[in-house]
Amino acid sequence: EVLRLLTPNHLITHSSGKKPELWEYEPPSDAADRGAGYVGLMNCGNTCYINAALQQLFMMPKLRKELLKINGYDVGKKQLLYGFQWLLSHLQESSSRYIVPRPFLDSYIDPATGKPVRAPGSGSRQDDSLGFVQTLLGRIEDESKGTGYGKTIQNFLGIGECTEMIGHQDTPYLSDHKSSNRNVRSITISLTVKDCSTIQQCLANYVKGIQISGYKGASDPGIFGQSYEGQKISILKRTSFKSLPNTLVIG
Repeated sequence: EVLRLLTPNHLITHSSGKKPELWEYEPPSDAADRGAGYVGLMNCGNTCYINAALQQLFMMPKLRKELLKINGYDVGKKQLLYGFQWLLSHLQESSSRYIVPRPFLDSYIDPATGKPVRAPGSGSRQDDSLGFVQTLLGRIEDESKGTGYGKTIQNFLGIGECTEMIGHQDTPYLSDHKSSNRNVRSITISLTVKDCSTIQQCLANYVKGIQISGYKGASDPGIFGQSYEGQKISILKRTSFKSLPNTLVIG
């Protein structure tokens, strides 16, 4: 009888529209049993390649901490930076099992369509996760300029430098043939995983030379040690690491 009388009074609030007090707080229905305590991202339609990359970036605590420090900027002019901070903060603080990353998706302009990802008319296409990371980090770096944190991406991830070397099959990669080398700066590298069972094998293949037939020879003897003007020759091409970034992003 007591429960029958008390139950109706515990099912309603008496705030008359005022903000509920702490004792009235009720956690969201999806907050139960978060397992390890991490928060997931809802797939909003072929956004798995985005979600996977975002979770990897989130799991870099030093980078996350520095990005969340950025403030004092015009949100209207730096919508992607704000959307990315919104996403990182919700992944860090939310009590839900997962969040819907719509604010971030609305702020990220798909380079292929010129529209926000998942916007009406933008299509529902799958894309490359590494390409997304490269585009995202480049834009975040641009929008961070003028905030006092413009070098956050560069300071944490750094910029590695690879050297693409080309040599004739008989005199490959001669050190005195400087014009055959080309330096490429990047914060990411893309590895081929086909027929590889370990990342060590992937990296070994990345720096392994390949032979290219039918290359049109150059008249400059400085490239291959002698002139091959007008000839089609076989060359060897390989990539080596000249310097590594603080954190190497591999795709």
